[in-house]
Amino acid sequence: MITPPWKRPALSVSVLLALIILIGLGTWQLQRLQWKLDLIDTVESRIDSAPMTLTGMLALPPEERSWQPVRFRATAVGDRVAKVVGTHDGQAGYFVFSLVTLANGGELPVNHGFVAQEDEPEAYDLMAGEITGLYRPAAHLSGLAKSLTPAPDREAGIFYARNAEGPIAWLFDGVVPPEAFYIDRTDNAAPQAVPRGGTSRVSFTNNHLSYALTWYGLALGLVLVYGLMMRPGKDL
Repeated sequence: MITPPWKRPALSVSVLLALIILIGLGTWQLQRLQWKLDLIDTVESRIDSAPMTLTGMLALPPEERSWQPVRFRATAVGDRVAKVVGTHDGQAGYFVFSLVTLANGGELPVNHGFVAQEDEPEAYDLMAGEITGLYRPAAHLSGLAKSLTPAPDREAGIFYARNAEGPIAWLFDGVVPPEAFYIDRTDNAAPQAVPRGGTSRVSFTNNHLSYALTWYGLALGLVLVYGLMMRPGKDL
């Protein structure tokens, strides 16, 4: 025989609230799972598509541009270089950013690729011409990510994140452009290229199903424990 819930109201209410929270967290993770699967499908379909013109790509809504291949001609490359600390193929080094000038006089930031620390030249010889790459929105750091990211060395142009307020704003003399973005170059992906393009990491961690099962498992375990505790003679 099980003790009726109203005989132990405090325990029953506490368990009910905890159960609602656990089931809610599990359901939220299932929703995140579907979002992540949709994101992976979208990215995989975009990066394999033919490059768009810059005008055509910028005509898309911002949410439809991420990972979109684009091809355009740069008439010049800016002398100012921002270096973002990172790794590639197990090597420590920098991702090299600069502004490039377009035929209409506009400028946009480009990640020319990765340079290992031991291969870093005294001066970068970044070439203009036809550039192919992937559209990447520049993040805005906040919360824990912002507090854990080391402060940049703006005098040396060294940064630790590809955020809008970091290397992108620095290249634009402190101005954060609206809908800040950059282009990850893919046309200079040869192993001997310095910087080496084609280094975009198109991979996503997807643990949402295991997280959902964990929350649901805790909810089931709570129900079982509650049932045992509601047996006559049982107490906390």
